[in-house]
Amino acid sequence: MADTQTQPSTAQDKKVTLDLPMMSIQLHKPDMKLPHVPMPHISKQEMGHAVDVAKSILPPPERVAYYGALGALAVFGVVEWPVAAAIGVGTVIAQRARRNGNGKPTSARKPEKPKQNEMETRQKTASKAAEAATAKNKAAAVKNALTRQKEAVERTRPSK
Repeated sequence: MADTQTQPSTAQDKKVTLDLPMMSIQLHKPDMKLPHVPMPHISKQEMGHAVDVAKSILPPPERVAYYGALGALAVFGVVEWPVAAAIGVGTVIAQRARRNGNGKPTSARKPEKPKQNEMETRQKTASKAAEAATAKNKAAAVKNALTRQKEAVERTRPSK
């Protein structure tokens, strides 16, 4: 049976010796100094832009999973690669044929609107809701005031 010995000499010069019946093998830790490469700082805005670009280029996740599974079937030999290629091309052609006259897919997700327009729409909706609530409150206040006046007039009238 082989004996394994570690002979620690210094922190940098560690070696392992493997003694076999006919030979002895010594393994040394390689002395490699890798250069320091600083990583560039990426801001949240730049990362968001990169994600938006990737979303515009890549197909929806369902299609990526479909084509990935089709490719895996071809790699593992479940389906021959020409058959997998024909299925993939046929799927792309069928999806293009389903598009309506405007070039928009009928079942695909809608493209996102710019965030500025979305914020403006939300602000307008909120202000309209506030105006409607204010109008309802004013109408309710007027109705309550009229009811109180009517009750006060009825109390001051002599009863018959």
